[in-house]
Amino acid sequence: SALLSLTTILLMLRHLLRDLLALATLGACAAARPGGELAVSLLPDNVEGDGLWIVGTAWPIAAQTPAEAFQLPTGIHKWQAKSGCVFDNAPEGGPFTLLVVNFGACDDSSLYEHLRDKLGETQVDGWGVVIPSDSADAHALHLANFETGEPPDFPGTVITVSKNLGDKLKAMSADKLDKAKLNVTRVTQEVTLDTPVHASTVQGHTSTFLYRHAGARAETDRSVTISITPTFGDPDLYVSTCATAEQCLPLAYYDLVERSPGDDVMVVPMVPSKPLVAIVVEAADTTEYTMLLSTASSIVPLEPGDQPRRPAVPRRYEAGADEYRYFSVRFPAAAHDQPLHFAVTPLTGDPDLYLAASSQDTPVRPDKTDSTWSSAEQEGQPQHRYEHLTVATSDRGRCSGSGCTYYLSVQADHAPSTFSVVAWAGDTAVQLMEGGRQAGELPAGGTRFYVAHVAGSHSDLSIVADMASGAARLYARVGKKAGPQPEEHSWSSDTGSDLGIEIRHDDAEFCTNCEIHVAVACEAACSYTLVSGANQ
Repeated sequence: SALLSLTTILLMLRHLLRDLLALATLGACAAARPGGELAVSLLPDNVEGDGLWIVGTAWPIAAQTPAEAFQLPTGIHKWQAKSGCVFDNAPEGGPFTLLVVNFGACDDSSLYEHLRDKLGETQVDGWGVVIPSDSADAHALHLANFETGEPPDFPGTVITVSKNLGDKLKAMSADKLDKAKLNVTRVTQEVTLDTPVHASTVQGHTSTFLYRHAGARAETDRSVTISITPTFGDPDLYVSTCATAEQCLPLAYYDLVERSPGDDVMVVPMVPSKPLVAIVVEAADTTEYTMLLSTASSIVPLEPGDQPRRPAVPRRYEAGADEYRYFSVRFPAAAHDQPLHFAVTPLTGDPDLYLAASSQDTPVRPDKTDSTWSSAEQEGQPQHRYEHLTVATSDRGRCSGSGCTYYLSVQADHAPSTFSVVAWAGDTAVQLMEGGRQAGELPAGGTRFYVAHVAGSHSDLSIVADMASGAARLYARVGKKAGPQPEEHSWSSDTGSDLGIEIRHDDAEFCTNCEIHVAVACEAACSYTLVSGANQ
């Protein structure tokens, strides 16, 4: 259809832009963005809860160190909103901190304007406004969020707090609240090399991480790679290097920025005189993700999945010309009688894949001169956009047992390369990243399975296969493995060179916070690139 063709074109343009961004030098000195996820504590009771920053100019620009707290005005007053979000007059003698006790009387989209107009009548700046959430992590409110970009004029600061803290505030007596105040601090998390960090960030908000490297390590490894792999949503990455936390938080400028759709990867120089790396993840769309820091000498673990419970997870990385990146994978016990698959999807450049297996404790780093399996092209052959290896159950180089580890090396051949790497067993599904490409090849009659995660938004979802050769069909359904039989799919595509399924948010079977299972079934031997993405 015309709509599907337009969707296909837009997605392909989006991915072309992503590749261009991967080739470009990351922007330097991008303007700082205020805000961050918050820890909120009630004094003097020292009751704590989570919070989100909504609007205001005082926080966190005024904070000079991670430990320094911003305090909302002493004296907390309960503040009522009548039907239609009409607030009572603010108490005289302010500024105070105003606790909105009946947020349900307001429409999310209009609350900010009502607060601004009512507090503007006082001709006083510096008010604090606290909105209790219905969620334990303060993430339930879908307010207009001004954490990013230029904050509007507002006579104070607005934050949300977790349900637990909000309920305690609402239950306190007026006399006790009059003497209370709230401390607000930015939440930061220390991260280390080669240790995956699982996190989530709400749309428009940020999460802050700190990595400290020793000067000696900087002399040997020279750079650290930050990779962010989303389960769903679209995280963006902002990084600065500095000598001390006082210089990094708050950030006056970001040194490096990566805002391509889906998973992000960034190589950050490790400078001995700047041993602190501040990492800010901003959610362009509400996102769950895994962040991993590694160096050129790291062996990064891959997640092969465990069919049918978990899909295999691709990792996006980059390597300089003729450089290697190293990975490892251990398959679940159930994979002992299944073929093992290893795949690299080039996003830029021409990477080659080398593979070896070992039951020894000493790690192995295969290369072009020493590997058990190799996808490297013979001289004179054309480049492929898909590097893959399959280890059959009868392969003599295969190992088994709980100590068996497969080691992968990906080399950027002659030019820098950005790529996605994944490993899986049998018909385990491969996870589709928001906006990320996953290439595949299948024989006639072959089928490969994928899973796309749908976030809590109500955006249409597009799944597009760009066919390089052969003929195939796409099938999709919610929650279970898809297939060609009528009872095995809710959506399907026609066969052709460009296949696509558009799942509209108003479709009867559309879901949020769920999994869409996808099958690519090749009628003739085929090769393709598959991508899924939300249409905002």
